Amino acid sequence: MAVLDLDQLLRKLPLCPGVTVLPIVGSTRALQYVASGLKEFVAPNLTDRADVENPPSPAVAVISAAGAVGKSTLAREIARVRSAPLWDLSHSGPVGQHTLSGALLDAFGPQSIGTAYPLFGSSNLFIVIDALDEARVKVNEASFQAFIRDIASLAAGATSPRVLLLGRTQVAETTWLLLEDAGVRTALYVIEPFTRPQANQYIEGRMRVLSGRRGESVDAHGESFKAARDLIFDHLERALNSNSEGGPSEAAGQFLGYAPVLDSIAVLLAREANWHALQERLRSALHDLDSAGPQGHQTVLEVVVKNVLAREHEEKLVRTIKPALEAGAAAHNWSAWSTLYDAEEQSQRLLARILGITIDYPLQMPKELKLQYEECLDSWLPEHPFLRDGRYAANVVFESYLYAGGLLGEQTDIASAVCRRLNEPLYKPSRLFADFYFRSIPTASGLPEVPPAHLGWLYDSFLSAETDTSFVRLSLEGPDPGEVPREECVDVDGEFIFHAPSASARTFSAVSSREFRSRVRQSDVVTFGRYVRDSAITVPCIVALGGSANEFEIGPSVYILAAELRLNAQTLLVGGHTRSRVVTEQERDQAYDDGGFCLPRWKPRKCCS
Repeated sequence: MAVLDLDQLLRKLPLCPGVTVLPIVGSTRALQYVASGLKEFVAPNLTDRADVENPPSPAVAVISAAGAVGKSTLAREIARVRSAPLWDLSHSGPVGQHTLSGALLDAFGPQSIGTAYPLFGSSNLFIVIDALDEARVKVNEASFQAFIRDIASLAAGATSPRVLLLGRTQVAETTWLLLEDAGVRTALYVIEPFTRPQANQYIEGRMRVLSGRRGESVDAHGESFKAARDLIFDHLERALNSNSEGGPSEAAGQFLGYAPVLDSIAVLLAREANWHALQERLRSALHDLDSAGPQGHQTVLEVVVKNVLAREHEEKLVRTIKPALEAGAAAHNWSAWSTLYDAEEQSQRLLARILGITIDYPLQMPKELKLQYEECLDSWLPEHPFLRDGRYAANVVFESYLYAGGLLGEQTDIASAVCRRLNEPLYKPSRLFADFYFRSIPTASGLPEVPPAHLGWLYDSFLSAETDTSFVRLSLEGPDPGEVPREECVDVDGEFIFHAPSASARTFSAVSSREFRSRVRQSDVVTFGRYVRDSAITVPCIVALGGSANEFEIGPSVYILAAELRLNAQTLLVGGHTRSRVVTEQERDQAYDDGGFCLPRWKPRKCCS
C-alpha cells in the first residue's frame, strides 16, 4: 500500500480562490470557509485502500477511517490550507436529489453561483464534504444514493478532485462503490493511526492547549513530562504486543496511534503540577496489573482514566470543597470529607450533565450542608476535564467509560438515560464502549454475562472499529427455539471474532475474540438497531431488526434462527455494499439445512419495503 502524507494529498487538490473571490453569503452554518486551524493539529498519513487500485487523476477522493480517528479535524485542515469550502453534513438537513446544488446556491447566492460552477468545471474549485455518517442516518437509501449521484454529476470528467468526502469505513466504502458504479474516477484513501513520533507530537500539542499558561511547564519540566508519557506508552505497548506473534501487531499500532487515547493521556498530563508524584502513582497502579492479559491495553487505559478522576477528587477536596464548606461542616460537627466527590460520584454527576437528566445523589451529610455543596458543584462541575463546553463528553474515551459504567450501574434512572442515548439514530458508537463494558461487567463461570438487551449496542460498538483490513463476526449459539419451554432461562454462548487479512492477503482469518454468555428467556429481545452482517445467530428468543431508524441493513453472510424475527423498520436493505468476507460454502449449506436465514457474500443489495 502506498503511503501518502498530507502534503502529497494537498498537492493533488486545487488551490481554491477562497473567500475574497467567492464569498459565502448564505445563512447556513453547514457550508463555510475555515479561517483558522487547530494549534495541536498533527497531520496523519494516508494509504491507498488495500483492495482498491486508485486512479492517478481522480475526480473524487473519499477518505475513510474507523470511528473517532480524526476525520473532521483533517477535513477542516484540508479546507483551510486549500481555501476550499467545507460542508459539514452533521449541521445540515437531510440530503437527497439536488441537495448539493441547493447548498451551493444558498451558500454563494444567485450573483456568485454563476462564478462557482465554471470554477468547478475548470478544476479550480473543490468542496470538502464531512460527516457522511450523519448524512446517511438521516435519510433512506434512495435519498442517499440520489445525493451521491449529484456529486457524480458535478465531478464527471474532472481531471483533479472536485469533491473530497470523509466518513467511517462502511459509509465511505459504500460511497466509493456508488461513485464507481456511476463511472466517476474515485480514489479511496484510509487515515492511518499516528506513528509514535506523531503521537508524541499530538500529546504535547494537546497538553499546551489544555494547560493554558501552565503549558510552559512542559518546557520547564520536559524530561519529567516525557518520562510520565513514556511510562504509559511502554505499558500500553507491552500489553498490546504480548498477544501478537513476531513483533508489534496492527492492533497495537491502531490503539497507540488512536487520537482519543492520546487525548486522554494528554488530559492526565496537562493539569499535573507534581510530575514525580504522578510517576509514582502510575508506577504503583501499573505494577500489579495483568497487562499481558487479553485486554491488558484496556486495563492500562482504565488506569489513565481513573487517575484523572482521582486527581480531581484530591484537588477539589483540598482546594475547593473544604475551603467552601469548612465553616458549615464545623457547625454541624461533620467531617466525612473523603466521601465527597469520589470517582463514583463524579461519574454519576457527569453522566447526568451529559445526558441532560437530574439526579439526587445520595450523600450522608446534613441537609443544609448538602444544599451548599450542590450549589458549589453547579460552578465546579462544568470545568471537569471529562467535559467539553460544560455539557458534552470531552472525547470518546471518557464518554465510553461513563456510558459503560452507567449502563451497568445500579442507578436505574442513569441506566435508562444511557439506553436512550445509545438508541439515538445520531449516536456514533465507539469500540472503546465495548472494551470498557467488558472491563466492568460481572463474570460467571469465567465468562462475562451480557444481558440480551445489551448485545446490539456491543455489536455496533465493535463494528465501529472496522477498517479496510479488519472486520468482526458475531456468533450466538443457543438451543433451537422449539427445544426451550416458554419461561425457562437458558445459556447462549456468544463470541465476537475479529478478523484480519491472512499472510496471503487473499482471505481473512481470525486474530482474536471476545467470548461471553447470555442468559435468555423466550420473551427476551435481542435488538440490532442499525445493521447486521457476518453473523451466525441461534437463539430461543426474539430477534428484532431495527430500532429508531426507518431502514435496516442485513448482509452479507447472515444466519438467524430465532423464536421470532421482528422487523422494526419500513425498509429492509438486503446484501450490503461491502467486500468479500470469510463465510464458506459449507457454512451457507449448513444454514439452509438448519432452516435458518443466511445471506451469502456479495449478494446484490435490494430494498424490501
